[in-house]
Amino acid sequence: MKISYSFGVVDFLHFGHLEALRVAKDDADLHIFGLLNDEAANSWMGVVVSSYEERKAVLNALEYVDQVMQQDSVDPTQNLKKLHQKYPDAEISLFHRGDWKALPADTYIRSIGGKVVPTKYYERLAPENILKMLQAEENNRTDMPFSNLISTKANTLLALQPLVRKSEIEPIMIVLGKEFYGAETVAAKKVAEKFSGKRIVVRSSSSNEDCYEQSNAGHYKSILNVDSTRSVEVENAVREVFASYGAAYSDLQKEQVLIQTHTPCVQISGVVFTRDIKQNRPYYVINYDDTGSTDSVTSGAGGKTIFVSRDIALGDLDQPWGQLLDAVHELEEILNGITLDIEFAITTEGKIVIFQVRPLAANYRFKRIAKDETYYQLKNRAKHEYANLQNKAGSSSMKLSDMAFWNPAEMIGSNPKCLDYSLYRQIITKFAWNEGLVPMGYRRVQEELMYKIGNKPYISLDYSFQALTPASVPEPLLDKLLEYYRAQLEKNPTAHDKIEFEIVFNCYDFATEHHIRNLLNAGFTDEEVQKLQTALYTLTDRCVKEYFATLQKDKGALERLEEVRSYIAGKRSFIKGDYKTLIDGFKDLVAAISQFGTPQFARQARYAFMANMFCRSLVEMGYWTEQDQETFLGSIVTVAKELERDMEAFSRGMMTRLEFDRRYGHLRSGSYDISQERYEKLEFAQGKNREQEAIQCTTETRLSAAAVQGVDRALKKIGFSVSAEDFLAFLKSALEEREKFKFEFTKSLSDALELLVYLGECLAIPRSEMAYLEIQDILASEYYETQENVRKFFNTIIEQRKAEYDQNSALVLPDIIWDAKDLDMVKIGEARPNFITGKCIEGPVCLIDSSTRPESIREKIVVIEKADPGYDWIFSQNIKGLITKYGGVASHMAIRCAEFNLPAAIGCGEKIYDFAAGAQRILLDCANGKIVDKG
Repeated sequence: MKISYSFGVVDFLHFGHLEALRVAKDDADLHIFGLLNDEAANSWMGVVVSSYEERKAVLNALEYVDQVMQQDSVDPTQNLKKLHQKYPDAEISLFHRGDWKALPADTYIRSIGGKVVPTKYYERLAPENILKMLQAEENNRTDMPFSNLISTKANTLLALQPLVRKSEIEPIMIVLGKEFYGAETVAAKKVAEKFSGKRIVVRSSSSNEDCYEQSNAGHYKSILNVDSTRSVEVENAVREVFASYGAAYSDLQKEQVLIQTHTPCVQISGVVFTRDIKQNRPYYVINYDDTGSTDSVTSGAGGKTIFVSRDIALGDLDQPWGQLLDAVHELEEILNGITLDIEFAITTEGKIVIFQVRPLAANYRFKRIAKDETYYQLKNRAKHEYANLQNKAGSSSMKLSDMAFWNPAEMIGSNPKCLDYSLYRQIITKFAWNEGLVPMGYRRVQEELMYKIGNKPYISLDYSFQALTPASVPEPLLDKLLEYYRAQLEKNPTAHDKIEFEIVFNCYDFATEHHIRNLLNAGFTDEEVQKLQTALYTLTDRCVKEYFATLQKDKGALERLEEVRSYIAGKRSFIKGDYKTLIDGFKDLVAAISQFGTPQFARQARYAFMANMFCRSLVEMGYWTEQDQETFLGSIVTVAKELERDMEAFSRGMMTRLEFDRRYGHLRSGSYDISQERYEKLEFAQGKNREQEAIQCTTETRLSAAAVQGVDRALKKIGFSVSAEDFLAFLKSALEEREKFKFEFTKSLSDALELLVYLGECLAIPRSEMAYLEIQDILASEYYETQENVRKFFNTIIEQRKAEYDQNSALVLPDIIWDAKDLDMVKIGEARPNFITGKCIEGPVCLIDSSTRPESIREKIVVIEKADPGYDWIFSQNIKGLITKYGGVASHMAIRCAEFNLPAAIGCGEKIYDFAAGAQRILLDCANGKIVDKG
């Protein structure tokens, strides 16, 4: 089978498009066109007139296109991976514009035996030329002021060297191919004379590297720290750089290699974009490394990112960023009108060194027709939202985190739709989250836990600190602890998804006495430390002793919730067309979840956290080995293992679909996302042979006698009056019951969403539109007398909310907000992933989305942005490992991976996640905390 794949935006269909589509269709059994979605199209084109659905409709009407496939970025690699997984034996050809010098998917398509086919580009009707004709003065790039200064990397630096005053450019030497080949020794001698024994950098400076339409950034070699006195070392370095130009250059005679002094004493290095490369937003984007490396950012190996709004005054910036952007301003003035990509270093002496200046090619494909002032208004509105938040836990501004405590980023994402957010708020973070903890002995907090800036949900850090503190801690000591916790987190912001483990003293474990002494070095008195230690001990001891009695009470409440759910579910077949009964059913179910579900789940989750801390501290204090902990966690049997067993039985034809759906049909990949179908609506592959052997449950593993004795010694050391056997029973039950409560809790949540799906069907509103409503909208609709009035009411709100949501989606927002300035200077640091197990594995990467089929992830390292309980099906597919963007130490997926002894990196953050998602094969080394691209 022959498959051809082409891709693009196709905003204005013209003759050139038809010719390219015809060529791709010729001699192909199937021609698939990857159509960029609106976000990707806007990021690439700058402005798109037609919507995705309009462009798709045009393509579907053409005889040359067999299928339109949504493409989420300019890079078609992910779609090609999906096609290869679906048609592993097909010959796939990738068609693209013949004027592209570098194609992102080139390496992948060739690795699977496919081929790349360039097609003729119809230049006269290119969108950029249409724009030039319509806006000749604004968009004319050939007549751009100072464009004569932009040439090769070396020539540009030579031209800028005498002009810059606020930065430095290292001494330069250019080696031409015609001067090097055949006279290598002579060339090396000239280098030695020029640089007088200093260390040098040998870098690429090819003719197509730094032009307006493409940069080929990082495409060619650079060799650092070369000894200029060693002829062989210099010759080899120059030869290697020329060789990296490859087949793109048939004649190297006129090509350049750039040689400069190797900059010593580098403190910070990186790249500055003078516009946001993704959406052309008005930011300086600084990607940097502060470890002393000069190539970790440009090589893609690491780094941190800061988005600096272009309307911020340089005097408001911390150093050295104000100094750096002052130097960047100078370059912008010299190269007036050009969006720049600047490679820099800052030395320990505070000097700004410029390594490279080039046009930011991604922004020059098309010029965005929009006013920056519109974006500044949006950003300032977000700042106003933040400024209006009142922190009732202190006089300082509200401190917010997107991944602390109840971690909304993991459960509903960093840009959730309105319904996702309002549901999470109503049933968890409004009041119920704290109501479950108060009976355990924790402090009552009257305030809501979660707040929204733009579309992004945040958790109040101060309210989290308060709620995790024993109620018996006196107010003056609490205030002092809050200040301490804030200071500790400010020193180590990568702990914001680990506050219960690394910041707040919130329960007593076998290492508490060891760690709590650190407070003495932070200005706490012996009396204060003793008061806190006593409060933690009393609370935890009581919780352990009362656990099983509390568990029975919570199970009783959960049974009440199930009664409400079953009653409403029983009526479901009769009320699907009755909009008022659907609204009443939704209201009753949400109220029941808040009363009989969330407080109980919150309590059981806290018991599970205590169990987790006990296990970790047993290892830390030497009572257990790492293997003991893995053995114990491997003995935990939760619904995830039952799902794994049952999905295997179903796939072999040993369980009916009806029985499978009865147990798991309510689950959905995105527990709060109405747009996701439930398991009962999804297709799972099933075999036909029902006579195969029975599926065995996981064999129970038992702790060694030495490990049990270790627990006994630990309990005696801290004075807990409970036997080792009873204590281990508590640990096991706490970890298992948390997952059972969550599983049962999601049944009611899922049914509540289904009632809204039915309500949408009743009102002729698709589920994707219902996602823009909030709970109060649905409850308010019961006051409308007719179904038509409700439909109009909903549609009016949806139209307004969609516009607001789309606007807010453009905001750049930080993971942590300390004050309003963090919205002007957005810092995105490298996260500290939570590595699970001590294993090291290597394998192909599979990035999961809503269209991923279960069988396609087997024997893969799965990469997923957020992973709530609805994604538990992945553990039934024999995956090799897991990487997530969001999630903390005690998150759902962290516990799942420990339970399955699965290597994982949970909560990697944006940069590491993007790195892993873009790789084809990676090494996941949990023991050493590394994720390595293995090509």
